[in-house]
Amino acid sequence: MLSDGYAAGYGASKWADEALLHDAHKRFALPVNVYRGDMMLAHRRYKGQINVPDMFTRLLYSIILTGLAPDSFYEREPGGRKAIAHYDGLPVDFIAAAIVGSSSSPHRSIKTYNVLNHHVDDGVSLDTVVDWIESAGYAVERVRDQVEWVKRFETKLSTLSEQQRQHSSLVALGAWRQPHPAHPPQDDSSHFVAAVKELGCGPEVPHITEQFIHKYLGDMRSLGLIHEPTALRGAGGGRSAAA
Repeated sequence: MLSDGYAAGYGASKWADEALLHDAHKRFALPVNVYRGDMMLAHRRYKGQINVPDMFTRLLYSIILTGLAPDSFYEREPGGRKAIAHYDGLPVDFIAAAIVGSSSSPHRSIKTYNVLNHHVDDGVSLDTVVDWIESAGYAVERVRDQVEWVKRFETKLSTLSEQQRQHSSLVALGAWRQPHPAHPPQDDSSHFVAAVKELGCGPEVPHITEQFIHKYLGDMRSLGLIHEPTALRGAGGGRSAAA
């Protein structure tokens, strides 16, 4: 039975896909490569190459337009300390290159790759991403109480124009109503990491960086989704938020 969690049906469809591929391999000796990905983020080089409707872009968009973020997206450590968490996302150009490269060698088996950002100890989390939104020049108020943040966040998003609401996190707000586990179990990605070491896009799986997030925000500006940060508007580069 499916749960009522976010995107449960999507996950079930991926399971069904894999079951069909395993059956095809068993019956017809079809060679199979299975790639299990998580969040695919912007292209590191090409301008504007982002997935506008995905949860990550919606979240950045909504934080910037409301000027609100939680003090932390994650459950706190004992004693109330903010957790050092990790966000699992990878640039789409890296993922594409890794899939093409790792699938180019002929074989007769089933190979499964968990395409994950395995750097779970790098401390780059959604909280870090908010820090980088601020370092790009956008003002963000951090709200300590999660319930209060969700209430204020939802209220502000609800006052946006219809087009803006369509780009916002309103359609996926359930994913943010509760703090996320800081250290959720991660599937074993050692097979993928080993494959990347032999590829031209490697030898390492990349980290998310401040420069990358600033480029991501630039992509959003190029598509007219968000305004220039205050510092740039004051320097004569002004553009209002998309309406």
